[in-house]
Amino acid sequence: MVAITLTLAACETSAPDTPQDPTGPQFLKVAFVKDLSVPDADEHALPAVQAARLAFETASTNDPDRTPVELQEFDLQRDPADLQVIEADPAYVGVIVAPGVNEASAPLDADLPVVSLSGLGAGEGRQAWIRLVAPLPTVSHALVARLRRS
Repeated sequence: MVAITLTLAACETSAPDTPQDPTGPQFLKVAFVKDLSVPDADEHALPAVQAARLAFETASTNDPDRTPVELQEFDLQRDPADLQVIEADPAYVGVIVAPGVNEASAPLDADLPVVSLSGLGAGEGRQAWIRLVAPLPTVSHALVARLRRS
């Protein structure tokens, strides 16, 4: 059976069709939004951006057939209007919000998944947000409860 399959495959009259124009993007983009106007923001954002970049590069190395992901950094201190670029470009598939970014500096309303390393989470106009940092009131209440028990 294997020999017949190999023989039939070798007898193809033409090369397999390949599309002239690729149907998908050459690469996908993830935005890393930080606000360097916050004191020590770069010190807190640098490990996160390096980890994200390493994760995307490792994934591309492990499976070179997958569409590569490019991490684009945006500093809200320089130009808050950069968020419009993220919302307008269909190549962006997600956003990472750096530590220290606050509500006023990140009015991001894009319909993109957002991983927040800051105190920002799902709220008004923000649906697909995953917040990896607990809200400060929750942390403080847990700490107070722990101190009362000890």
